[in-house]
Amino acid sequence: MAEAICLVIDVGSTASQKAAGPDGSSFLDAARECASLLVERKLFSESKDELGVVLFGTQDTSNNLNYENVRVLERGLCKADWDTVKYLQQHVEGTNVESDWIDAVVVALDFLKSQTEGRKFTALKIVLFSDLGTATDPDQLEIIIGGMKLLNNIDFTHIGPDWVDDNEDHGNGNGHTNGNGHANGNGSNGNDDGAGPSKGEPEKKSRYPRKARTKVQKTNEELIGQLVNETEGMMCSLDLAISTFLYKSKKGKKPFPFKVALEIGPDIKISTTGYVKIRRENPKTWKKCLARGEPMELKADTIFIRNNEQQEPIDAEELVYSHRYGPEMVTLSDADIEEAKYEGGPKSMTLFGFIKKEEIKNTDFVGDGCMVFLPTEGDENSVAALSAFVQAMVESGMVAIVRKVYNKRSTPRMGVLTPEIDSDGKPILVFVELPYSEDKKEFQFAKLYDDKHKPSQDQLDAMDDLIDTMMLVGDDEGEEVDLLPTEEQLNPYYQHLYTSLTHRCLHPGAVLPPVAEHIQRMMDVPPELQSASIPVLQRVRQLFPTELLVAKKNKRTGDALFGGDENGKEESPAKRLKSDDLEMSSTVTEVGSTTPVEDFQYLLSHKVTSGVTLDSAGHQMEAVVSRLMASAFGTDMNRKITACLAAYRLAWSQSGGGSCFSHAKGGEWRGWQWSSGG
Repeated sequence: MAEAICLVIDVGSTASQKAAGPDGSSFLDAARECASLLVERKLFSESKDELGVVLFGTQDTSNNLNYENVRVLERGLCKADWDTVKYLQQHVEGTNVESDWIDAVVVALDFLKSQTEGRKFTALKIVLFSDLGTATDPDQLEIIIGGMKLLNNIDFTHIGPDWVDDNEDHGNGNGHTNGNGHANGNGSNGNDDGAGPSKGEPEKKSRYPRKARTKVQKTNEELIGQLVNETEGMMCSLDLAISTFLYKSKKGKKPFPFKVALEIGPDIKISTTGYVKIRRENPKTWKKCLARGEPMELKADTIFIRNNEQQEPIDAEELVYSHRYGPEMVTLSDADIEEAKYEGGPKSMTLFGFIKKEEIKNTDFVGDGCMVFLPTEGDENSVAALSAFVQAMVESGMVAIVRKVYNKRSTPRMGVLTPEIDSDGKPILVFVELPYSEDKKEFQFAKLYDDKHKPSQDQLDAMDDLIDTMMLVGDDEGEEVDLLPTEEQLNPYYQHLYTSLTHRCLHPGAVLPPVAEHIQRMMDVPPELQSASIPVLQRVRQLFPTELLVAKKNKRTGDALFGGDENGKEESPAKRLKSDDLEMSSTVTEVGSTTPVEDFQYLLSHKVTSGVTLDSAGHQMEAVVSRLMASAFGTDMNRKITACLAAYRLAWSQSGGGSCFSHAKGGEWRGWQWSSGG
């Protein structure tokens, strides 16, 4: 179920007052950023929650209760979209008007009541962004509390400044007070907002200058505390909320059971239920975009036209499905396509056999994740049979090789079932995909060092110390602590993708910005490792000195580029011709398109060994020239064609023929004009 969230933003005089200094910002600037980040997060997670916006401290008045200087966004409640983000960033401006935040909360309650009437929501939430700098009438507080109790499922959240004396007042050091155990700081239930900053992240500069409370602000904060306690809501500082909303999360997926029978031979079947434990997922292709109403799918509209002057379109019925195999077009009929399809059969998981666990290496695991198979819930036979099966495999040190078919439209997968005992003491089977023979590739690598280049014992000890100091498992009062909790670590690639998409939507055509600072911090080395590894790295630098090698620049000559005498001396023509003959004798059998002139001359000079005549070699040369003429023209290609024709003509002239081409008529050959005779 969705939630209805009303964002109440203070744009009055105290909230829009700029801080001193050239880069001074106001509370409204930070609140505007925080609110837009909240909407962006809802948008990327494809949340079904609906949001509305109420501004107080405005010049105009627009609400059903006619409370002065309070404006309700005309769109009402709607799902998160880019129009809301643009409105918050570009159209929410500060004023010099003083307005009562309690009036805005009353308007928000009325807004939620009228907009949700006749509709079902899991919760109604009010998120107040205000520095509480304007005096208010506390007499209306009881009315507000009574109205909230009538709505029953109301939740109130206040996001305010990070006060200077916040630590003394709250004792938590982060400006965060939670009345109901919520930890996400956004006034939602946390279903799609579980992402947050990484542990151990260094403190960031505050977006809003911290300052002490005034008497008015202290009084207002006491009233806010009563509302938070009555609704089991929360209080949060702007910096903490922004640092949380900066990190986006995609739409969460509910675990979907894969119920299948494990077939052991023709007679034994064990009912099991599989769940995806870990899966590597790529980001969305964005063929479907979030638009008003239902998601719209972007599809390419392809039209085929005839290659003529009229460019007539071709109907789909006239198109033939074919593949290009070299210069040939292989046409496939509908019957051929149906025959080429492979069906793996119905949903199944069949046992092939057992193998020793040691024979399966980690390098044999492929696929995009793993699945865990449990006994089917409520099936006593499944629990007993699978427990006995797992226990037997554990005692014998075996694993099972199985063939898994997800459904009749999917590709069969070969995999290994490894028996394990989970944290609750229940037997489970972990499925990991295995490669086929053509999927495995063996690579041979040189040794790390040999007898000539062997590290000393001090160098080996230094590298051992470096590995020890950079272990991602620390010690905290005798307990192991994971310095890089991968289960909580967000993927910086996805975070940068969301940031880029946001910039592209809000600033179309502009150059994408560099990687954001909060994303770069995600890839920083943990401070504990950095401080411990610095002295070891300095020792490694001393034990492994490096020096800059400057290559000697030699004169670029033809022999240096294409091969020649090692001493740089030019070979004699006789020696070079002899070496060329030895090299070409084993390779040249016909005139090729790479070196046609050399091939042609070699074949003619070795008529006895090659068995060619001037006529047969001439036909080969003509074929080569035809291929070269049919290819793309260019400066080098023109020279090669001219050289071929010149060599061909010279050979016929020396043989005493009257024409360059024995079959040419009047000196003309295939469209090229050539003089008859020499």
